[in-house]
Parts: sequence; structure tokens; C-alpha cells
Amino acid sequence: MTSTPTFRHRCEYWGVMAVRGVVRILPDGASRVLGSAVGLFAYAIDPRHRRVAVTQLQAAFPRKKPAECRAIARATFKHFGRLLIAVLRFSTLSKDRMRARVEFEGDDRARAALAAGKGAII
Repeated sequence: MTSTPTFRHRCEYWGVMAVRGVVRILPDGASRVLGSAVGLFAYAIDPRHRRVAVTQLQAAFPRKKPAECRAIARATFKHFGRLLIAVLRFSTLSKDRMRARVEFEGDDRARAALAAGKGAII
């Protein structure tokens, strides 16, 4: 059974597609700045997840002051904002441009194993 997308889901989808269209034309540095801004925006407007992050940091690091845990949480939100924008930006590249930005290590061993009729987990 499939469900019909809600209005909220459609809005989220079109919001992501709009941001994807913007980051497609931005230089790398501007994309990182935008990603940090997206992360800080999420930190500001999502008190539930902000509280969860701070509470978990306080549990993991009981000697840290609450202000330190809030700073770590804020930096984590910024990091994930940058990561989100990087993934959206990467998804706009051609296959050749993607390959040019990725380093493969160990592919020779996987190819040799497959050529020898052995399995390989990639």
C-alpha cells in the first residue's frame, strides 16, 4: 500500500529541489557558507532536536559545562548543514565530474577477486 505525499512532503521536496538548483551554480566556498547557514537555521528552528543533541552530549560528557555542550551541538548542526549542501551539490554533477572528485582505493583488489571468480563486498 502506498501513501499519497502530504502537502508538507511536497513542500519539503520542492524546497530541497530549489536549494539543489541554487547550489548547482555556486562556487565551493559559497556552498560551504550556505551549508553552515542551513545548519544554524535548523539549530535555531528545531528546539526538539537541539534539546536531544545537548542532552545526549551532557550524558556523554558529564564534566562539560552546558554552554560547551550547546556549542558542540551548534557546531554539529553546522557540519551536517555543510554535508547536506555538499551532497546536494554532488548530485548535480555529471558522472565524469563525480569520478574526477572521488578517489578509489583498493578497486584493483576487488577487480582481481571478481576476475578470479571470487566474491567481493564493496
